[in-house]
Amino acid sequence: MPTATDMSKETTSKKTKKYTLRLSQTLLHRIEKHLACLKFIQNSSPSKRKWVMEALNKKINKEKSLNFPDLPKRGTILLEIDSDLSDALDQRVELIRKVRGSYSLKSWMVDAIEERLEQEMRLAEQKAAQIQSESTS
Repeated sequence: MPTATDMSKETTSKKTKKYTLRLSQTLLHRIEKHLACLKFIQNSSPSKRKWVMEALNKKINKEKSLNFPDLPKRGTILLEIDSDLSDALDQRVELIRKVRGSYSLKSWMVDAIEERLEQEMRLAEQKAAQIQSESTS
């Protein structure tokens, strides 16, 4: 039967893999904003690393019970991009690749969508606050 010291050796000798997760500035800002809200609401603020690890564990535990037919499907949107915009996008992605290394058009599009969602959510929150303040006045 393992002793308490044997157990601690097992947990400390557990191998880990390091993985660098590159996130868009928008997503990173959303995480930081969420963690600030958690700090305000729960009087605790996990680190970004701990929060992301908890998110990964939560998702893997949720998906353990899913079979392949039950996996969430990916949505698709067919875009028809005119040649001028396409050229501008390609130039922008190439410029970013020179700085960041690996970067794709899809990554740039996801960044653009996340930025727009963030901006519009901020506007919606401001509008809701304005309506609420007007209704209380």
